[in-house]
Amino acid sequence: MKLEIRRSARADVLRSQVTSRNEIKNGLEDLIEDNTQTPDTRVTAEGFRIALESFQTTLLMLIWDEILKKMDKTSEILKRKDVHLLCANKKLQTLYLFLSVKRSNFDDYEAKALQLANVPESNYGKNKKKEFSFTGEKRPIFLENISKREILNCGVFLTKYLQYFRTMKQKKRLIRSYERKFEILRNLHEKE
Repeated sequence: MKLEIRRSARADVLRSQVTSRNEIKNGLEDLIEDNTQTPDTRVTAEGFRIALESFQTTLLMLIWDEILKKMDKTSEILKRKDVHLLCANKKLQTLYLFLSVKRSNFDDYEAKALQLANVPESNYGKNKKKEFSFTGEKRPIFLENISKREILNCGVFLTKYLQYFRTMKQKKRLIRSYERKFEILRNLHEKE
């Protein structure tokens, strides 16, 4: 329950950031230029404005806004008491298909983020060769060859895929157990 409330709250925040982006930016600029504010407040507002205008923040904001909207809609349907198992399974499959389509449309998100952030080209930052903190070993070579764009694309959508597969496995087990238990009733229904 708490997870769903937090996810719903995050969806609302992202929705307001996407729809009220200019108002938020104007408010932050007013704080920055207001000489009655403390220097700490003005510097903090400047930091928020820079983060809001950055390409990566804009891109993630656009992607997660759509993902969380769809997850909220699916969650609302699944929370109903009258929802059937097959309907719930269909809704989870629809969510999986939605994520697949959105992942394949990553270029569209990138173009929209470029337009909103008002930057000429995408900036994913530098690929730094970091060491693993727990062993001190270098990163594996295959990670060094992956672009920041691909890491971002996989990182956003892959976690949702993994959650979906775990949920689907649990649902399939549950449906199979119910099918075995209620096979007699289904056979009676088919005979009528």
